[in-house]
Amino acid sequence: MTTLSTIRRSWPHRCATLLAALLALPSAALAHHSRFVYDTSELVEVRGTIESVFWRNPHVMISVRGTGESGQPGESGEEAVYQLEAGPVNAFERAGIFEDAVIVGAPVTVLGFASQRNAHDMQPVRLDYGNGRNVVLSDEWAVSLGMLDEAHERAAIDPAQVARAIEEADGLFRVWVNTGRTYIDRNLPLRPAAQAAKDAWDQPSDDVALRCDPAGLPEAMVSPFPVELVDNGDTITVRLEEWDNVRTIYMNPETAPADPEPSRLGHSVGHWEGDELVVTTDRINYLFLDDRGTPQSEAVEIAERFVMSEDETRMDWHATLVDDNTFTATVRLPIMHYEWVPGEQIKVYDCTVSE
Repeated sequence: MTTLSTIRRSWPHRCATLLAALLALPSAALAHHSRFVYDTSELVEVRGTIESVFWRNPHVMISVRGTGESGQPGESGEEAVYQLEAGPVNAFERAGIFEDAVIVGAPVTVLGFASQRNAHDMQPVRLDYGNGRNVVLSDEWAVSLGMLDEAHERAAIDPAQVARAIEEADGLFRVWVNTGRTYIDRNLPLRPAAQAAKDAWDQPSDDVALRCDPAGLPEAMVSPFPVELVDNGDTITVRLEEWDNVRTIYMNPETAPADPEPSRLGHSVGHWEGDELVVTTDRINYLFLDDRGTPQSEAVEIAERFVMSEDETRMDWHATLVDDNTFTATVRLPIMHYEWVPGEQIKVYDCTVSE
C-alpha cells in the first residue's frame, strides 16, 4: 500500500511534467464549478471523524472533524471541521460510487489538497477507513499518485437498456457522452470594457453556478456531462444533463415563434446540410460566455454544427460566436467530442446549494 511519505518523496521526481497535464484533465468536472482554488503541489492529510455528507450536485460536500498534519492544512494539532469538496453526484454514480460509501460517524484519514483560500477546505483524493477500506474520490489524481492502478470503470448498464438504445438510435438522435472536459480559450479578443468587466469578476461572489443558477448559451453546451438529441419533427429537443437544461431547435420557419422573448438559451433555428445539423441561435440574455466571468451582450449570435462520424459512434460539436459589442473578432469555441455509449441515459442533475 502506498503511504503518504512515499507519495511525498516521489512527488518531485514523478509528477513534474505529469502535474501540468493533469491540471488540464476533467477530474470528474470538479474544476467546472469549484468554490475553492486548491494547492495541488502537495498532498496533505487530515485524521478525524466524518460528521456529515451532502450528496448532491454540483459537488458532494463532506464534513470531517479532526486534525491536520503539522502546518497543513491547519496548525499542528488543531482540531477543526474540515469541509471536503468532491466531484458531482452523477459522475460518482456512473462509476458505481454511492452515498453509502461515505460513512457518517466513522474514523477516517483524508488525503487531498488544501484550499488556497481557507485552511479548512480541501479537495479529497481518497478516504481511508483503515484495514484496507478506502474510497477514491478523484480517479485522475489517485492514479497519478500510485493509489489506484487505473480509473474506475463505468458502472454496468442493463443489457436490455443497451439493446433498446441500439434499436432506437437514429442518426444524431441518441444520448452522447462527453469524452473529456474542454475549456474555452482564456485569451479572447475582448474590447476594453469587456476586459475590464472580466477582470472585475470575483468567482466566490459572482459565479452564478455557486447559486445553482442554470447556465445559458454557450456555456451550457461546453459541459462535461451527456447530451441527448430528440427528433420531434418540426423541432429538435436538446437535453443537457448539467442543470437539467432543455433546448428547442426550430426546424420549420412556419411553426417557429415570430418574435420570441430573449432567454438564457436563446432562440435556435436549424436546418440540415447533408447529415450535419446546422443551428443559428440569437436572443440570448445570459450574461457570460463561460464560467470564468467572460462577458457577452444580448447581441451575441452563435452558429453551431452537430457532426456525426460515418460509423455513428462519435459526434463533434462545432461553434463560432459573433458579438461585436464584446469582441473584436469572431470567437471559435472549442470542439466538443462525444462518443455513443448505448444504453446511457440523461440523469437528473437537481443542483442544490449546500448550507
